[in-house]
Amino acid sequence: FLHHMSQQENSLAAVPKLSQVFDSSILSTAIRFTDLLPMPTVLSVWKADSNQLKFSWPHANARCRPYRYGIPKGTRAEETGWTGPHKAFRSAEVVRSEEPLLMTRRSREGENHKWQSFPTESMGVGSYENRYVLSLSYVDVPGTGKVNNREPLT
Repeated sequence: FLHHMSQQENSLAAVPKLSQVFDSSILSTAIRFTDLLPMPTVLSVWKADSNQLKFSWPHANARCRPYRYGIPKGTRAEETGWTGPHKAFRSAEVVRSEEPLLMTRRSREGENHKWQSFPTESMGVGSYENRYVLSLSYVDVPGTGKVNNREPLT
């Protein structure tokens, strides 16, 4: 997988190509792709529910530790219709944007929560009632020296 991945760009656009090479689902390929990227990344899955796109679950690669990432259900981030995931749901292309994620870190004092926006690529997958969106966020991990060094999205 790493050999084929090295021949592609480090972008969400590589996932469908790798999925075809390995005859695997796009979702499982996206998880493997995220795990093997050399920078801290979070894969988020968005699903349609009653004509609204809702955050389903995140998957962060090991380079994102010690933080957990997510979007609490029912937040305005789910409901805004002009975000990258919403645009990607209606498009066949990879959509680049800046998207917010909630960073959570446990400490002796309790959990520390912080909202931050990160460069994100989103891509619609599937069709009709089986359509969903994958979003790949390139995150910075504070205090660990793990910086994504990703160019700002334009």
